[in-house]
Order: sequence, then C-alpha cells, then structure tokens
Amino acid sequence: MEVTEPAQFPRTLLEPGAVLGAYRLLREVDRTPLTTAFEAREENSGRTVMVRLPAFANAADPSVAARLRREAEILKALNHPGLLHLINEGPLSRPYLVMEWFPGESLRRLIAAGALPPQRAIALTLRIAEPLAYLHNRGIVVRDLNPAHILVGEHDTIKLTEIEAAAKAGAQRLTFASVRQLLLATAYTAPEELSGGRGDERSDVYALGAILYEMLTARLPFEQASLAERVQRSPSFPNPHAAALPAQLQQVVLRALQPEPRRRYASVRDLMHDLMHLDELTAPERVAPRAAKRQLHPLLRRALLYAAALLLPVLIFLLMLASLRRG
Repeated sequence: MEVTEPAQFPRTLLEPGAVLGAYRLLREVDRTPLTTAFEAREENSGRTVMVRLPAFANAADPSVAARLRREAEILKALNHPGLLHLINEGPLSRPYLVMEWFPGESLRRLIAAGALPPQRAIALTLRIAEPLAYLHNRGIVVRDLNPAHILVGEHDTIKLTEIEAAAKAGAQRLTFASVRQLLLATAYTAPEELSGGRGDERSDVYALGAILYEMLTARLPFEQASLAERVQRSPSFPNPHAAALPAQLQQVVLRALQPEPRRRYASVRDLMHDLMHLDELTAPERVAPRAAKRQLHPLLRRALLYAAALLLPVLIFLLMLASLRRG
C-alpha cells in the first residue's frame, strides 16, 4: 500500500510513531481531503493493520466523525472479499477506524504509469464491480468510488478501501459543506450528484465507467470540460484510443457515462454482463469507414467519366444506324 498524493491534502492529527489506543502508527499510506490512513501495529498481538483517522484540519468537525461512524456501521454488517474488514473503531470522543491490512498499490498509482491493456482493464473492472454489486444488493450506494480508494494486490485482486461517503437507501443525507466540496471536486461523480441529487446505484455505474475509461486511456473522461458540459453530455474517446479500442468496448464505456441516469446501465450487473460478452454486442458504425468511403468518391467519379467516354461513340453509332433504317 503506497501513499496517494499526500501533499495536496491537510496533514494528519498524529504522526508516525504515535500510539492511538492499542495501535502504534508506523507510516502514512493514504490521504484524502478528510482522513489519513496509516500502516499500524497492534501492540499486543503484533499484527499489521490499517488505521484511518480525521485529518488535522477536520479533527473537530463533527461531520467527519459522523462519516466515520456511518462507515463503521455499514462495514459491521458486510462480509465480502473485495471490502476491507473492520477490526475496531475508536471512541466517540476520538473517532478512528481500524481495518485489515491489504498489501497492494492504489489503482490511481497504477494508472499514472500509463494506460492498461484492454483485457486487464476489463478484468479489473469486473473485480471492482463484484463488491459494488454486493453493496447495491444491500441497498448501499458508495457515491465516492475512485481509483484512490481501490487497492490492487497480487494477481490483480482488489479491495475497496473506503466507503465513507456511502449511504443506505432511505437514510438521512449528510449535507455539510466539506462533503459537498469533495463531491464537486471529483471527476468520477455522476452528473445528477453534481446537480445536487442524491444519486443511486446508477451513480456508481457512472463512476465505474469513468474508472474504466481512465484505465484504457490514462486520461479522465472530462479533462477540459466545464461542470455544465459534464452534466449535459457524454465524453468521447481521444485518438489514438478511438481507433485502437474495440468499438463494442467503447460502446459499453460510453453507455455507463451517459449524463442521464435512465440512459445508463440500470445496474452494475448489467454492465458486467456486457463486458463479459463484448463479442455478442452489435458494434456501432465507426467514423473511420465513413472517411474511407469519402476518399473513394474521386476515383469512382473518374471511372464513370471513362465509362461514359467509351460508351458515347457506341451510342452515336446506334443512333445513326436507327436513322438510316427509318430513311
């Protein structure tokens, strides 16, 4: 597990070497706008764990404590190999989460090294989709799915490391400024959430589509687009990826990234089905063949001119012959 771009976020409340309850913090491994994660050692047993606690700037923010408590409440009822297992949590007066340790690197760091081969990108997407579908079946929407919250381990096994923005269906929504700013800042947030809506599992479908797009291109779907453009339109694949990637794969990704939820996949399972059966999809017409047809037009026009030049004497001869017979 590696540190994920820590410099851009506030420093943590504690530093490596500090003791938090029964755990000694060893090194920082991840940092988000609201929390920081450490590799830590349980003093009694010696086992390695991950401890996540509020960033220094948010230590007194009750909304951050509420997010951690909500995540702990959700994790206690879950058991899936694609999710980190909750081991312990801190007291109300000092909130933190203790979770299983998973050796790996963040998907963000993996993508930073360059675009992934399509087959590997598809395989990773399917593995990320499994815990997502598990959560959706239990009425839980992640709402903050992005490569920084996905660890890739040996043999491309994966773990979702955070679901701190997750919400159960029908649960009261937390609407404090820091969370709103976080949602507006992420490139993986669905348009309906950017517009102030609650979102549902189709919002996670959008985020997963954005992650797959980024794995295939090493670029975000909307690098230069304004917020208004993101809400109103779907992205396109840049060259040379547009020419190199199978049309069916592009079709699946762009359907997941439709700005209107009703035009997306209705569920993560539907997206998984199409990714596993790309050869059964009807490929949309590509732009390249149409351009090739336009290039053939001058040749066709020249051939017709030659044909007309050859047929014209024959036509004149037939007209003269007909005229002589009538005379």
